[in-house]
Amino acid sequence: MAAAERPLGAAEPRLAAGFFALALREGALRDEDDRAPAFAEDLVVDRLGELCFKATGVRVPDVAPSPLAAYEDTQIIGGWCGSPKSALRRSPLGQEGNYRPLIFRRGPPMPRNRLVAIVLSAVLGIVALGFFWSSSNSSSGSGNSSATTKGSPDLPDFYAVPNPLPESSSGTILKSEPVALVGLNGAMSRVMYTSISELGVTIAVTGLIAIPNGTPPSGGWPVITWAHGTTGIADSCAPSLKPDDFTKLVNPLLDAGYLVVGTDYEGLGTPGRHPYISGNSEAYGTLDIVKAAQVFPGANASKNYVVWGHSQGGHAAMFAGHDAEAYAPDLNLKGVVAGAPPSQLLLINTALQTSPFKYYILMAGAGLNAAAGDTNAPLDKVLTPAGLKFLSNVDTMCTGELGKASAGVDLSSLQLADPASVPEWNLLLTNNDPGAFTIPIPAPLLIIHGGDDEQIPVASSALLFDQLCKIGQVEQRWVFAGQSHAGVIAPSFSSMMTWIGDRFAGKPMPDAIRPDGAVVQSCPKN
Repeated sequence: MAAAERPLGAAEPRLAAGFFALALREGALRDEDDRAPAFAEDLVVDRLGELCFKATGVRVPDVAPSPLAAYEDTQIIGGWCGSPKSALRRSPLGQEGNYRPLIFRRGPPMPRNRLVAIVLSAVLGIVALGFFWSSSNSSSGSGNSSATTKGSPDLPDFYAVPNPLPESSSGTILKSEPVALVGLNGAMSRVMYTSISELGVTIAVTGLIAIPNGTPPSGGWPVITWAHGTTGIADSCAPSLKPDDFTKLVNPLLDAGYLVVGTDYEGLGTPGRHPYISGNSEAYGTLDIVKAAQVFPGANASKNYVVWGHSQGGHAAMFAGHDAEAYAPDLNLKGVVAGAPPSQLLLINTALQTSPFKYYILMAGAGLNAAAGDTNAPLDKVLTPAGLKFLSNVDTMCTGELGKASAGVDLSSLQLADPASVPEWNLLLTNNDPGAFTIPIPAPLLIIHGGDDEQIPVASSALLFDQLCKIGQVEQRWVFAGQSHAGVIAPSFSSMMTWIGDRFAGKPMPDAIRPDGAVVQSCPKN
């Protein structure tokens, strides 16, 4: 799993608080659809079995029953641990909301003497559990505070993650170190910060922060959060391990006065398998590094930001935009640029079956399984035993090596079924497809695509553009004839920079920019 496991004892004071809140809740409901009052925190069980409590203000209908038994009059319907600000619109597990908060439903009125007894029991529970927790902590000594876990033993010491992680909000910086790069027009640091996994567990994620030279403007440097393209799933594929590759990309942005942040995403360089093409996981890492920049010493980061990504990063950029309003409400999203974003995922198996990039199918299977677990993403329903064996390559190889390893392999010998034909996988692929959004991204969107893209068919973004126009998305699409998947970045870059500058300046859409060599589309006005 991507998250470092924490001892149950660390959650027990919150467990006691939850029982107390539950007791208070017994006398607080007025009708069946009421939510818990603001002071009551909901009791939730995460995938690791840890009990924890999170306040939430979103009622989620039709969630699965909690592993917790219903307590007498009060029916408990439950879900996963998560941030109180993170009740998102979509979930790869199929719920309306990424975290499944508990919903309490009123039973018959409770006699007052029973309520008093429950409250008293809860108070005694707080005392007892608090004593147990204190005893457990004191017996563990100071060794635990310095314990760390690495995703791979070959990684530099910086990538050792504190175990257990400290209780903190997402975007908290755990550690940082300066990165000396020749030719960089600013200052760069490698950072480790907290984020949240797809299932609501606090995790560590790594990335880079690049700060421009000079004096920041009033309000701080506007931020561009870069979502990187496919590098692989193995820890050695984390972009922050090779910051030199970032210089060419970041210098023009620094020169234009932008602070640039770039996440590695969950599981790249940190423990656990990277949830490749898991939209919310990508989004959280991309947004949380913007939060981290707000508190990074000397960064002087503005709350205004734009998300830019290409390929896998285009997919991440779209989900970051989609999740931004609920997940990062204290930040101001100004625009989203998605280069060659993967979409129409139900067709991806057919499109890549004989492609040199057919290993993307296996990466997506491994990544979505890492995000959703074996029950919601059963690999044995889509892969043969030979396929399951070959899948282990994703944990040690980056994209170049995977391409070579799969070059002579008949993918049909590794696949048991097209994932789109398996109900669990059909749901996952649909819910991780930006074409399935039902609510527009709350900021202008620019889709960029090469007309001769050899990895993500240009027809897929045409469908995506139409799908999003229908839900009222403010967007434009630029298609550069003759350009390949990666080749489209250079000819579109200058115009894209102008487009981004116009979003920070608050200029209206559709933008009047007409890049040379591009066909420009804007959604028709209703």
